[in-house]
Amino acid sequence: MNRRRDLVNDERGAILVVGVFAAAFLFGAVYFVLGVGDAVQHRETMQDAADTGAYATAVLHARAMNLIALLNMVKLSLAAIVAALLAVMIAATKTIAFIQASPARLAALGAAIPLLVAVHARALADHTSIRGDVDAVLNAADRAQETLRDRLPEIAAGQATQAAIAYGPPVEQGTVVTSALPVRRGEPLALCERALPLARPLALDAFDPVAPVPARTHARGEAELALMPSCLGLGVAAMELEPGTALGGERLQLRFFSVGATPSSRGQSGVEVATWARNGAQVEGGSVGFAQAEYYFDGEGAEAQEQADALFSMRWRARFRRFRTPNLAGDINAACGRAGAASCADPAGSLEAERIAH
Repeated sequence: MNRRRDLVNDERGAILVVGVFAAAFLFGAVYFVLGVGDAVQHRETMQDAADTGAYATAVLHARAMNLIALLNMVKLSLAAIVAALLAVMIAATKTIAFIQASPARLAALGAAIPLLVAVHARALADHTSIRGDVDAVLNAADRAQETLRDRLPEIAAGQATQAAIAYGPPVEQGTVVTSALPVRRGEPLALCERALPLARPLALDAFDPVAPVPARTHARGEAELALMPSCLGLGVAAMELEPGTALGGERLQLRFFSVGATPSSRGQSGVEVATWARNGAQVEGGSVGFAQAEYYFDGEGAEAQEQADALFSMRWRARFRRFRTPNLAGDINAACGRAGAASCADPAGSLEAERIAH
């Protein structure tokens, strides 16, 4: 009886029981902290890769738009020069015919004919010397702009994917949601309206040596009338924004998804150890990172004027935007499918539908 009472009152070894539970808890806590660190590092790496891919894609798109604008300005300058030379030749020919049509005008303005012939000859020589090169440059500019429009998004996607993969594990693949550049070939009239202010001084100043004054005035009037038909006859057209393309609108938005390996389960294992295999908490890192950027025209003034000048000024830039998409889960699943990643079959559940890319 005394031995039984002594056994009940004996407290020796109690700390061992407490120690077992405390050790299990501490082990699980340490393991959990390590797992949280893994998850944070995993998520940050995935996000950094997505940010890099999105911004790299936007930068390449902005550069392509700047190059298209540069080629438009080249077309504009060449069209103005050739149109001016053609207008000078037409005006000189018509003015000579006008003077010779009347004996009175021939007597009064006949001295201008040799000068008009000289102006015509010089314009013809300049036109003949440059026309072949001008046509070659214009054709090359057309092909370059069409190639940029159709192929640049694919090239940019490849470069952005390489930049994202360079982060290494856990990033395995990346993909961008984009489309062809929102530009199309415009009409010659639109370019000629811009070219006329440049061509007019070239055409009118060519008749400065012509005297007497009435002959010079008549020649300049004929040159003014001939400028637009001469420009339209070249058939030169610039690229323009597609109708409905708003600066800062959806067509200029780019979304990049970085797809990676499944996050480490070390933290979750620690939680299960500390809770004796009870799933009371979850540690998630996410297997997809996503970011949004855009390329935009950094213009000044009214929106309508910016819209008109967007492809005649090299002021396209790139920047991050708040991530927004009407179908986050669909876009991510499509990205995973294109990347061939089986590790994110249902990735959207652990991701926020909206975030600020920084």
